[in-house]
Amino acid sequence: APEESGTFPSLRQALDVTKGAVEIGDEGPFTIDDFRVPGDPRLIRAAPGCRPVIQIDGPSLEAVRKQPGVVTLSNKSLILESIDLVVNVRDLSLNQRALFHCEGAQLTLRNCTITIVNLAHAPFTFLRADDPSGRPSRIRIERGLLRGDVASLFELKRGPTALVVARAVLAKRLS
Repeated sequence: APEESGTFPSLRQALDVTKGAVEIGDEGPFTIDDFRVPGDPRLIRAAPGCRPVIQIDGPSLEAVRKQPGVVTLSNKSLILESIDLVVNVRDLSLNQRALFHCEGAQLTLRNCTITIVNLAHAPFTFLRADDPSGRPSRIRIERGLLRGDVASLFELKRGPTALVVARAVLAKRLS
């Protein structure tokens, strides 16, 4: 049974576990339309020898469609390690105008590749930190690659934000 073995038949079911690490032991590609991550803190990483590809499709749940980001973190901690994320902006809801939206959150992307497909040049941001209540956000991007057509890489709005980019390539397509 999945509960006993710690393995799950889908990425969605693995993400629904509210504590601990999710280790992905396959290359995929995996398709998910809802990248909500309950619980805190969370680590999602590749198993040794694997490099999983996760394609994020447009959300089917109304609650997810209303979120400001594809991955919205409010007062949560998330680490993604050795994962390849692919998102096509065309498939998202009109509310989702950032890949990562942080409100008093901690986000670490380590050894990840992020590909943003945006053929229509829609206004889209890689990462937005915006907390009206003023909670600090801490974002760390290390040894990664971000590529795609975005209006901006980072929007640092309300609330203090610490942003560290170390040994990463950020390739914003120039329109």
